[in-house]
Amino acid sequence: MKKLISSLVVLVAILCFTGGALAAARLLPKGVVVSAKINAKGTAQINIVGVVPTDVEFYSYGRTKHLGSINKFKIDLNSGRRFNFKFKVNGRDYFVLLTPEMVILSPDFFGPGIGLDCSNNEGCVFLVTGN
Repeated sequence: MKKLISSLVVLVAILCFTGGALAAARLLPKGVVVSAKINAKGTAQINIVGVVPTDVEFYSYGRTKHLGSINKFKIDLNSGRRFNFKFKVNGRDYFVLLTPEMVILSPDFFGPGIGLDCSNNEGCVFLVTGN
């Protein structure tokens, strides 16, 4: 009986720890637009208008780079094209909710040069397309 209780305590602790580490996702507020423009040198200028990100995550080939609380940033397309960001609602951080259905019917917040990549099992992310 003691082993069962000990196992349950450990399981609950693990669930609480991992549950707190995962950020929830939420749709962006109306009026937000994410866009990208690619220059001749292969660098993309990304602009996020209408919300202040609390952290931009750039998924370069090989690792995640945290760019911080910025709404304009440049990325070298030779190092990656994917990103997502967190924003606050009522004091809580959320990742932008992106779903596979958005590939077909792009939401209003997809501006020029932005697409969607859902190839990772962990979730969809913004993709710089330049189109």
